[in-house]
Amino acid sequence: MTLRNFQYSLPTQLIFGENCLSFLQTKIEENSGTKVAVVMGQGSAREHGVFDEIASALQLPAEILDGCPQSPSAEFITDSVYRLKNSGVDFILAVGGGSVIDASKAIALALANDTDDIWQYKSKVVKPLVPALPIGVVLTTTGTGSEVNGGFVIQNENTSENFAFSDLTTRPRFACCDPSVTYSLPINVLEDNYTDILSHLLEQYFSEDEIGYIDQLLVASIAYLLKERDGFTSLKRNYFDRSNLMLASSFAMSYLFSMGKHVNWVLHHCAHELSIRENISHGSSLRRFLPRWLCYLAQNERYDQRFQLLANRMCLKGEELLEQKKQLINLITHQSEHSEIDSHVLSKVSAGISANQSFCERARLTPADFECLFSSRKL
Repeated sequence: MTLRNFQYSLPTQLIFGENCLSFLQTKIEENSGTKVAVVMGQGSAREHGVFDEIASALQLPAEILDGCPQSPSAEFITDSVYRLKNSGVDFILAVGGGSVIDASKAIALALANDTDDIWQYKSKVVKPLVPALPIGVVLTTTGTGSEVNGGFVIQNENTSENFAFSDLTTRPRFACCDPSVTYSLPINVLEDNYTDILSHLLEQYFSEDEIGYIDQLLVASIAYLLKERDGFTSLKRNYFDRSNLMLASSFAMSYLFSMGKHVNWVLHHCAHELSIRENISHGSSLRRFLPRWLCYLAQNERYDQRFQLLANRMCLKGEELLEQKKQLINLITHQSEHSEIDSHVLSKVSAGISANQSFCERARLTPADFECLFSSRKL
């Protein structure tokens, strides 16, 4: 298999470690920020003192946008842009995790292009004409890796649709990453974060492209996450574990592991559809769909070498590859923790995916793929 042509850069500056907020003012000024819109979630940044630290470090006028929902909505983007018009804001600061960062990217792009309708870019007929306003991040959780890429997902609650978009200009200029901030996260959020990171790595690993060097990096990263799962999902205030989880989160979605690859992101698209139907977190929807996706891969011979390589790395026993596949799927999913998806919900997820024709074409999904993904058949 030939390595595909690619271009790679990681323009986001990671400011990593405790007391990283001491650099906040300088970094905003380096990016020509004179007035800041601070975007936050449902209150945890205030509750755990992060906002107070930012207020102390930031010596610039600011507009505060509270209340970003768990799945950033088109309504929140529209309301935020309307509020910020004519405000003089020239820099967006996201304080939170993936949802807040995604919303901040959409706000920065819409505000720069003088529109409050971010949804118009979904069809790709209308394209942004002006680069997004510069964005910075104060990371308070892990998982999505949104702090190091230009992608974002917005939800339309009225139509139960998701809008995934990516733009080079919505890559954050910097991200302040203090692992100790994650000490306040509850166990369900830690588990969601871990699942999201592992899923990002798995989707990039199980691509159709065989890339020697990148695949070896992926195998090592996946094996490390599987072996350290208990530490990464523990409530213990272990700075070493939290640091490594935060690093894994950022690099998993920094485009490093997709260089020279065609990654279809089927698992994540299905999980996004499921989270809308069941109103559950992104991490929960990934855990629900992960066993089904892995069984779908295991039934396709073109992924046999991937399963074999990862099984060997994990030192799994079994004379037949089928047995090793079963062991590997159990190891990855902890299947006892997962309940079966209701058939009615599953049919809606399938319909939502099939209606997205551009995605199905990019992912090269065939009727046989749909049968494997959405039937009740197991390995």
